[in-house]
Amino acid sequence: MREELKSLGVSDLIQEELVAAALHANYNQDLDVNAFVGFVSVAGGLVGNLWKVGGGNFQLPAKVLQKSGADLVKAKVTYISSSESGYTLTYSTTDTPGLSEHFDAVVLATPLHDAEITFSEDLQSSVSTQIKPFQRTIATFVNGALAPLIPGEVNTDDVLTVNSKEAKEIGFSSIGSKGNSNYKVFSKEPLTVTQLAKMFSKIKRGEGGRLDGVP
Repeated sequence: MREELKSLGVSDLIQEELVAAALHANYNQDLDVNAFVGFVSVAGGLVGNLWKVGGGNFQLPAKVLQKSGADLVKAKVTYISSSESGYTLTYSTTDTPGLSEHFDAVVLATPLHDAEITFSEDLQSSVSTQIKPFQRTIATFVNGALAPLIPGEVNTDDVLTVNSKEAKEIGFSSIGSKGNSNYKVFSKEPLTVTQLAKMFSKIKRGEGGRLDGVP
């Protein structure tokens, strides 16, 4: 993302103050993310005016599948091999394991680090370069009173973020208000009781969980 913004003439200050802030709040990631992911984050965090499909966004891929006339096979792919005329997929359905079928082309649209798909030797080297570890994100949800994070100043009503350097020093990337004294805190490591006590003057309830974020 950083290099893409640089090529577009976006200053370092704008990158750190605006783009990185949106990334911290949305994905708990820095400017090193994929450019497409970064622009999606900016669209949601800075541009506004987002929309959704009435009845659910799932209808988009459902309609695309319907219009394409393709057959949807619900199965788990376990092995992919190549040949001069295309690719052979080995997969298993709920009822039948070990099925094989030939295709002219294959599009991998799944995280490969835990897909449990084996590739033939001639494909392995090229596929391995595309596997990137996911980034760990700790989301801590707190019901309580947020303390002034900067002495003498009033916190914003929506989202608080810090720059990349500060995030490493103070332990969190962003704090988002969810209403009714509920907050979501993004960090790279589990927050300690001491860290939470500095952020909140009063805590009624708190719980956290781990998420695997985009590479």
